[in-house]
Amino acid sequence: MSVHNEVWAGTADHPLGPWRNALGDRPLIPGNFKPGFHMIDAEGFVDDDGTGWLYWGSGWGWKNGRCWAVKLQPDMVTFDGPVHDVTPANYFEGPIMVKRDGRYFLMYSNGITVEGTYRVHYAVGDNPLGPFVEPANSPILVTDQANNVISPGHHTVFRQDGKDYILYHRHSIPFDPKFVGRQLCVDVLIFTADGRIEKIVPTHEG
Repeated sequence: MSVHNEVWAGTADHPLGPWRNALGDRPLIPGNFKPGFHMIDAEGFVDDDGTGWLYWGSGWGWKNGRCWAVKLQPDMVTFDGPVHDVTPANYFEGPIMVKRDGRYFLMYSNGITVEGTYRVHYAVGDNPLGPFVEPANSPILVTDQANNVISPGHHTVFRQDGKDYILYHRHSIPFDPKFVGRQLCVDVLIFTADGRIEKIVPTHEG
């Protein structure tokens, strides 16, 4: 989890806890790990072979976002090798890795949420470290003021009953940049046979 400008890892014997710090009194990623950038938004990914990976990183002052990735040892809290800069085009924060049909989809957010420009992009690679290339139809989830969809982003992806869904937040309505109220939203996510993600149609029903 993100705590100020650090990433901490928790462990428990049950999904509902109680939780304890996996590394005792130290963070998984300290705030000074990459000076000048935010050490936040860490997300784990487990590949088909059981290998764990960690992706994280953001910019400072709503600019210069960077994404880092590292292979994890089986304990999921020890780095197994060097940290790699895997930043794709138009990245700011909130990396999510999803694998479909042998392709690695690095999804992420860009823009400024309090200005109504937040949105979801994605890039595709052939291994967990890329390089990741952003397809022409990215971004795939953007502001639509006419339909009261403002600054959608910082999401995750889950699968239920054979279908993919995107879970994300967007601004409460009426939009007020001085008050960052958020709606929690779920919509359908479609991966295509030619290795893309279709544009997302945001709804108010879920």
